[in-house]
Amino acid sequence: MKASSVTRTPIAIARMTLVPIFLLVCTVLPHTVTAQSYQPSSTNEFIAYLQGVIATLEAQTQAQGPGTPVATLTGTEVSTTRSSNRTSTSATLEGEVVFGTARSVQVYFEYGTSRTSLNRRTTEKRLVKVGASDDFSARVTGLRDDRTYYYRAVVKLTSGRTIKGSIRSFSLDDDWDQDDNFDDEDNDSDDGTLSISRTTVSAGNSISVRYTVPSQGTSQSWVGLFSVNDSNMQYRSYQYTSGRSGTLTFTAPYNTGRYEFRLFKDNGYTKIGESSEFRVN
Repeated sequence: MKASSVTRTPIAIARMTLVPIFLLVCTVLPHTVTAQSYQPSSTNEFIAYLQGVIATLEAQTQAQGPGTPVATLTGTEVSTTRSSNRTSTSATLEGEVVFGTARSVQVYFEYGTSRTSLNRRTTEKRLVKVGASDDFSARVTGLRDDRTYYYRAVVKLTSGRTIKGSIRSFSLDDDWDQDDNFDDEDNDSDDGTLSISRTTVSAGNSISVRYTVPSQGTSQSWVGLFSVNDSNMQYRSYQYTSGRSGTLTFTAPYNTGRYEFRLFKDNGYTKIGESSEFRVN
């Protein structure tokens, strides 16, 4: 695998950022904004125009009330990332929120013993936007080691709307942490899943990772071993997958720290899955 480097001008970067926004605007206001009805003469003019449209959308949101897709307009996203620090009766649930334009959000987890009935929830916690995203976690207790637990991260906006992450699952008597959205072998999602055999490992010892890849566009998918702070091109080691699902065994790095596995498709750097974090001692 070879990494490629492309230098882009500020105008090109601006256009890359604005095109998705323009498509969103066209979707929300199809009768007033179309590619044919508006042709900006410069990037600055396009920015000014979109700022006006966004202001209009915000005004419409306030006027229309609960029926407006606020979550879409704010660009807020939430991910259910992993469970960690499991004991025979407790576990820590972890998630990540991307704020978008939201200045603050409430976060919590829903969990239970059935993926169709997440009837328990953790205490809400308020997060104030400092950077583009933030991690959060909650400790759940009173669990049983003979049960499988399902959970997902939830973000609540100031409007009261909620955004929910994917459902994951774990068992206290099993070191594997599963992304439960991909149990079905016939799943046609663009995403895959990775689950690890343990959350701690001694330097130089073996650690296994189970993978599931989607049915479409996964020629030469590969799994890389990364420090949690590494970019997608800074893999420590990697292996190619074989088939829709399977297990790969890696040698843990000799440097202590926090690591994870990432799944990529088509022999490139498009990430389609990520494992729970594990620690090398």
